[in-house]
Amino acid sequence: MINYAYLIYKLRTVKMNQTQAVFAQGLEKRTSMISMWENGVKNPSRESLEEVAAYVKMPLPMMLLYGMDDSVAVPMVKKYFQEQNIKL
Repeated sequence: MINYAYLIYKLRTVKMNQTQAVFAQGLEKRTSMISMWENGVKNPSRESLEEVAAYVKMPLPMMLLYGMDDSVAVPMVKKYFQEQNIKL
C-alpha cells in the first residue's frame, strides 16, 4: 500500500529540498542506497524508515501517511477516526 520510492523521493525533494548525495550524507547511507529506494529496486528496512523519520523530523506514522496518495490516506484516516469514535 505504501509506495516507498515515492515516499523517499517526496521527503528528499519536497520536504528537505536536498540532492540524493546530501540526503544520503545526512542519513549516513550511500547515495546508491537512496537511488535504489527511489527507483523501487529496494525498500527501506524498518530501521532505515525510523532513521529517515528522525532525520526529516517527522513521526514515523505521519511520515508514512505523507507518502500516500490523498485518495488512499484520507479515507483510511477518516475510517479509523470513525471506528474509534474520534471526533475532530
